[in-house]
Formats: sequence, C-alpha cells, structure tokens
Amino acid sequence: MKNKKNIKRICFSLFIIVLFSVLTYLVIYTSKNSCKKIAFYNIPEEHKNTFTKYIEKSLNESFSIIELDSSIPLSLQEDQLKKVSLLFCITDSNTKQFATSNKNVFPISQNYTTEMPISIKSSIPEKSNNLAYIPFLYDMYQIDVNYDMYKQTSKPNINTWNDFINVASEEIIYSPSPIIIPFYEDKEFLNIFGQLFEVFSNYQKYEELHNALSEAYQKDMANNYTSTYCIDFMKSLLESNYEIINTYNQLKKMFANKLISSNTLKFSINDTLFYCNNQLTGFSMLKLTDHRKIDKDVIGHYKSIYFPSLFITDERKFVSNEYAIIMLKNNFKTNKIISDFTNQFQYDLCVSTGLAPVQKNSKTPDRQADDVRYWLAASSGPLLPLSAAIPDSKTQEKIANLLRP
Repeated sequence: MKNKKNIKRICFSLFIIVLFSVLTYLVIYTSKNSCKKIAFYNIPEEHKNTFTKYIEKSLNESFSIIELDSSIPLSLQEDQLKKVSLLFCITDSNTKQFATSNKNVFPISQNYTTEMPISIKSSIPEKSNNLAYIPFLYDMYQIDVNYDMYKQTSKPNINTWNDFINVASEEIIYSPSPIIIPFYEDKEFLNIFGQLFEVFSNYQKYEELHNALSEAYQKDMANNYTSTYCIDFMKSLLESNYEIINTYNQLKKMFANKLISSNTLKFSINDTLFYCNNQLTGFSMLKLTDHRKIDKDVIGHYKSIYFPSLFITDERKFVSNEYAIIMLKNNFKTNKIISDFTNQFQYDLCVSTGLAPVQKNSKTPDRQADDVRYWLAASSGPLLPLSAAIPDSKTQEKIANLLRP
C-alpha cells in the first residue's frame, strides 16, 4: 500500500516537474518570439497611422508604438531601444551608421529582396553577408509639368536640362514664375539642390559630396554641435568646388532669366501647392507625396517627370526618401512583419500613403507610383537626400541659407 502511495507521489511530482518545464518553455518561447514594442524614427505624422494599422494586421496581437526623437541620433537612444523589436525609419546618415555598426541590430535576410530591382538591392548596405536594414517604400523628388501650359509652347520633348529650360523660357508669357521650388523649407530645398547637383554633374560626384558632408556632420555631432565643420566645409566648396559653384550659379541664372520669380524665395510647400492648384506655374519641383496634395480637380492637368540631366546618359540616380525597417529582435513575428511590408502589403501601403513600392512586380494604384518605381528600377539606384547627410534641423537651416541664391 505504501509503495502505491509512493509511486503516486513520484508520478505526481514528475507531472508537476514536466508541467513546470513545459510552461517555462512556452513562456521563454513566447517571449523570444514576441513583438510587443515597435519604434518610429523620423516617420512623418501622415504615415504613422497607416504603418500602425498594417503592423497590427500582420501581428494580429497587441503591441505598443514608441516615437523616438528624430533630432537625437539613435546611438544616444539605446536605452529606449532595449525592448524594441523593429524600428521603422526614413534612412539618413544616423540610421545607416546605427544599422551597420550597432551590435544589437540583427542582419536581415537577402531573401526579402528577391523581387526587388537590382538597382535597389545594390543600394542596401550589407551586414554579416546579409542586409543592415530593408527598404519597403520610396518617395522620390520629381518635376510636375503643367500640361495645359506646356501645350501652349512648341512642345519639344524634354530629354535634357536644356530642353527643360527652353520650355520654361517659352512659358514666361503665361506664368509669373514658370519654375517654382519650395525655397523656404530648408529640408526640401536642400534635397532639390542635391538633385540639381546630380543633374549638372553625376551621381558619383553627388555621393562624394554626401559622404563628405556626412563626415563633417559626424564631427560636429561628436562635439555636441559646438564646432562648425559642416558650415566651414560648405563655405569652402562654394569657393573652390566647380560642381557646387555651377549648381548655385545655375539657380541664380534661372532667377536672372525670370524663370523663377524672386517672390517665390519665401515659398513653403503650401505656397508651391497654391501655385499648382491655380495653375500659375509651368513646373514645380516636389516629392511624390507632395504631388499628391495637389487638388483632385486639378491634378489631372499635371504630368510628373524625373529631373532631366544636362547630358543624355543612362547613368542616373534619383534623390528619394527611403522608408526602411531595422531589426532589433530576430524571431518569427518580426520576420513576418518584414515579409508582409516588403511583399504582401506593398499595394495597400502605396494606396494608403501615396508612396511608391519597392517590389518590381507589385501593383500600383496609379501612374505616379508606377513611374517612380520604374525610374528607380531603370536607374543606377536611389540617392539619399542631401538633408539625410545632416539630420539636425539647425544645421540644415545654416547649410540651406548658404546655398540659397
């Protein structure tokens, strides 16, 4: 009888041990495969709800979003990132450095790039033979052409920069400012200036400029912005660098030839859109998402083109905001979100945000998104905006003031 009781006790004890072990395993497994916290860094307000909605759709469970201060480098916000599984961002010099060098960032499999154009694949920095981050949407800078005004000219094909200038010159009689740029917006002006720099030189020269400016910025950041490496570097370029001087002079020339009115020097994006909505200009330099803000009853009168080069060449790259994901926890759920955002959700994300897809075979909601996808695929790849080299808004303002004509 005692033996039977002992056997029962032993069996019960074993059962408790096994149950405890199983529960412990499940807790550990669940925690390792959880995705409870996701961070946004430098994501525009207009896209946060959309990204949150599709993260929720992918996870199908509760999670929290933390919004990091985009004015502070990621390397100085590591305490807030300790429990974060994925980081959604627009890439800049800070995010690229963090993704490539931080030991807590997991490499992302190259399998997610199978359906991406070669130009996009080759632009992603590598980490441990995989990817430091994964892009999923693009917002490219382009030129909106007022087609009604264009039809009143001799209608030459716009294949080169000189073709573009010739058409704008014909439109002086129809417009107070045939060309408009949101000059007053520091970031937007810097990025358009950067694309113009590529137009008048080449993308290799642009990448050299971007890297050098980023290095100067890193020195200023290391000195807590008490130094002036960025400002001094740009001042020296304006005195000695042919490409920078030429881009600056080309802008001045457009003012001198009345292709850009001096009244537009204080133009914000909203002012630029006002001119577009009232068809007061022939050409407006905007990014894709700002093009979307033109009134619906007017937007049909506009056609988007990429910035034409000074010379006919196949070797082009276009300035684009790159939306990307950095992986801080490597498990089934984080990989599922990455897979969904770079594959299954591409069309829906484009519809909701107005951005262009990264996948070459994704459906697009309209011609504009399809054009951007095609231009980036047919080019040698996207270029990080000039503002991405200097993420600090105060530094951007100082550099923009130097470059404004």
